Amino acid sequence: MISKRRIIIMSKLAVYDKHDSIKDFRKNNYFRHDYVYKMNMSLRFFVLIGAVIIALFYLLHKLAINNIDIFEIDIQGEIKVVLIIAAILLVLYTILGTIKFNLDYEHTMKRIKRYQALLNLLDKSEIPAEGGTAKKAEPKSRRGAEKR
Repeated sequence: MISKRRIIIMSKLAVYDKHDSIKDFRKNNYFRHDYVYKMNMSLRFFVLIGAVIIALFYLLHKLAINNIDIFEIDIQGEIKVVLIIAAILLVLYTILGTIKFNLDYEHTMKRIKRYQALLNLLDKSEIPAEGGTAKKAEPKSRRGAEKR
């Protein structure tokens, strides 16, 4: 007879394998600090690209819509404002990203530990194998002789 408890454990393992295992084991390849650093670097890169694009649209808006001549714009003042805003955004997103990526890594490690615990529970001899009850190992006789 198949154990109901064993089927439940195997079902939980299969659901984890289907939904979360690939991304969790990719994150598990890194130490926490390395994972957070890598993710923050990509976040900073995209924030910087976004800030540059917004700054270009702002300058194009001033030139095209407001019909201001390029020589009338205080470029140095505009660049300083854009750099200050970009620096503030980078610091803000770095702090928020560090918190988020640390939490993601922590949740990943909890799921992996739960997965390992379920695997260990499945391997234990307390759970009966398919087709019967679990047998405890019989103690061997000291002489090793068989009964006649």
